[in-house]
Amino acid sequence: MLHNRIKESRVRAKLSLEELSKAISIGRTTLIDYENGKSEPKASILLKISEFCKTNELWLLTGKGSMYLEERKSNL
Repeated sequence: MLHNRIKESRVRAKLSLEELSKAISIGRTTLIDYENGKSEPKASILLKISEFCKTNELWLLTGKGSMYLEERKSNL
């Protein structure tokens, strides 16, 4: 589910709730609501999350494909 992928992205990027919420210009409580499935972010926020956490936008939105972009995988 989307809320699980948002949290997984943040945790794997080793970011706190505070760090990610500040980086994408939303409130900490708003991010908590996204991660708990109480609300869903707009597409623009999802894009910011994927960019900041360096995850694949398609995976974040749908769960399909690789969590990370191919170029990131080759750099690991």
